[in-house]
Amino acid sequence: MTTATITRPLSFAGVPLSAWAFGIRIWIAVVVALAASFWLELEAPSTAALTVAILAAPTRGEALHKASYRLIATIIGVTAALAITGLFSQSRDLLLAAFAGWIGLCVYAAGILDGNRAYAAVLSGYTVALVAIQQIDTPEHVFETGMARGAALAVGIAAVALVNDLLAAPDTFPRLASQLAALHRRVRDYAKPVLRDEAVDAATAAGLLRDIAALRPDMASLGAESASGSARSAAARSAAVALVAQVYVARALNALLAAADPASRERMAAALDPSGDRSPASAAVGSAEVDPGAPSPVSAPLARASRELLRRDAEVREGLAALNAGVRPRWKWRTPLYRSQRIAAAAGIRAAACLALPSAFFVLAGWPAAEASLSRVVVVLGLGATTPDPKGFTTLAFIGAPVAALM
Repeated sequence: MTTATITRPLSFAGVPLSAWAFGIRIWIAVVVALAASFWLELEAPSTAALTVAILAAPTRGEALHKASYRLIATIIGVTAALAITGLFSQSRDLLLAAFAGWIGLCVYAAGILDGNRAYAAVLSGYTVALVAIQQIDTPEHVFETGMARGAALAVGIAAVALVNDLLAAPDTFPRLASQLAALHRRVRDYAKPVLRDEAVDAATAAGLLRDIAALRPDMASLGAESASGSARSAAARSAAVALVAQVYVARALNALLAAADPASRERMAAALDPSGDRSPASAAVGSAEVDPGAPSPVSAPLARASRELLRRDAEVREGLAALNAGVRPRWKWRTPLYRSQRIAAAAGIRAAACLALPSAFFVLAGWPAAEASLSRVVVVLGLGATTPDPKGFTTLAFIGAPVAALM
């Protein structure tokens, strides 16, 4: 009897060394960002350190991808702040109403996007709060505040990029390749019982599709990782699309296999051998010529579906090979993700209403710190819109804010 040896990652004090390296990189980047901000005498050095914390990601590609969207969103937010202030600076009520409408629009955009694009949408919203609303009594300083925020943000991004390069932060594609390969094995394991006419759970197919779709932000982050990043991103998308198609074909086969004989089903299951080699018996699946003594031939729809399953399996292997080699695949697929316009619009309306209510309260009550309070409300609304549970996120923020104030 042999015992399998499980390789555990090296650790110190119970924490993997990779986690220690990640924490040390972020700490160094924060120190570098603060030192550069003080040396340049920026007005908001804390924004540079906060940018490093927000861009903290274990791989270089994820950090650079989020940094690019953070920079774009800040430019959009500062531009919107200048426009709203320029149009409504003479009327506080109209300014707050326009700001609530802008937040609703940004939350709606976040609802139809995903990943770093959704984060960029909400950042475009609450940047207006950090730039314009906090200067609501001194609108002539909005431009200066926006430029100071942009400069600090650029310093934070530069610090993250420099430290990640100097300390050799890991790339995203090795982990993504292993995840796609594991999903490929799971899809094959799901298809084989279907081909053998065994009972399968529909929840398994739904779980596979969910796990494949969850890799979409990682596939997008490959483009900023290296010179071959765009090719690897296209290869990963090709493999993901082929995996989704393979799950779909397996589900279709489940309805067609009732009339097939057991031998034909077994040959089709054997064709999904992990080695990728098709045996002579499996090669006969879907063939136009069948031996007289062979089992009854499969129907034409079943033969087409079986060939499609094998073709999609080959496309997954080609996509994985292109991903590891850093070359473009033969097919370049897009990976659109469904988002409900109705749900996104409802979330945007709720966000605008949630901002309009405290704005009216602060104005009517003559709240002395209305600008800072509104800014916190907007940040909670924006970041909550990108979480699966906005209500839970708001509850945690409600609990954490007094704790942070006491500290």
